[in-house]
Formats: sequence, C-alpha cells, structure tokens
Amino acid sequence: IGRQARTLEHVILAGVSHAPAVELAEIANGILGEDRVIARIDLADAIETAVNLADESGPSAGVLLLGSVALAGHARAMLVTEEANAPKDDALVDAEDSDWDVPDDLDSTRFGGRDWGGDA
Repeated sequence: IGRQARTLEHVILAGVSHAPAVELAEIANGILGEDRVIARIDLADAIETAVNLADESGPSAGVLLLGSVALAGHARAMLVTEEANAPKDDALVDAEDSDWDVPDDLDSTRFGGRDWGGDA
C-alpha cells in the first residue's frame, strides 16, 4: 500500500485465493488505520460496499478498482451488461482515417518488442 492510498477515504479489500481479505486488512490497518480499512469476503461484496460508500459521500465521490487483469475481468463481467455495451445512436461519430494519428509502420521496439499479434 503506497502513498497514494493514504489520500483515500476508505480502502475496501476483497479476498483472493492466495491472500484472504482479513490478512490484507491486517497489513492495511497498520498503514492506514482501522477506521479506513474494510475487508469483504468476495469481489461482489467489495464493489457493493464501495458503491454504497461513494453514494453516501456525494456526487464528487468515486470508486477506483485496483488489482490484477483477472480481477478487472471479473469486475467487468459483474458490472457490464450487453445493453451497456450496445452503442448509442448519439454516441456514434463519423471519422476519416486522416482524423487519427496512427503510424503506418509498427514500432517493434515499443512495449519491450512483444508480439501483439499484429501484421508486422
């Protein structure tokens, strides 16, 4: 838990297989204080708690989800519905290829030279 977390009003921890929330909370309590740390048994519970706290705090409050890519995928699966993914008519924008600043050639040194499945 870094300096950034010290500016947060609450930290809500969800347990993962290799680190139960109670163990994570014990570490966070020592850094942030028990009044700011909330442990939840699973991700759904943690998200619900975070959203409820943000709602109580007012319109300027937000929820920041941090964790692994797998955690983000699980959260997205819980939060995003097919209906939410459907484009809205008023959200569509006409764009020409010239409107985008995209290089013609792939820079193979970018991102550590990883092969991202492109045509390079």
